[in-house]
Amino acid sequence: MKKKPFITIQVNCIFKIGIESFNDLVADGKIIIPSWFIAHMAMITVGTSRGILHSKTEGTIFNKYILPTINVAQMIPEDAIFDHN
Repeated sequence: MKKKPFITIQVNCIFKIGIESFNDLVADGKIIIPSWFIAHMAMITVGTSRGILHSKTEGTIFNKYILPTINVAQMIPEDAIFDHN
C-alpha cells in the first residue's frame, strides 16, 4: 500500500530585510545569505504553517493529529549565494 498525505497546506511568508542588513550580505558582487539565517526564516515559516493548519482544521477530525516539529537547520547545510547585478 502506497502512503499518501491526507492533508496538505501551502503557505508563503514574506520577510522584510532592512537596507543596512541587506548591504551586509553583499560582498564581491555576490549576495551571500548565511545558512543560519535561511534556517531561522524557515523555522518561522514552518511554525506559522503549523499554526495555520491547526487553526484551519479546528472543529474537524484532522485537528486531533499532532503536528510534529522538524529540524529545518539540517536541511540547509550551506549558505545561499546569488549574483548581484
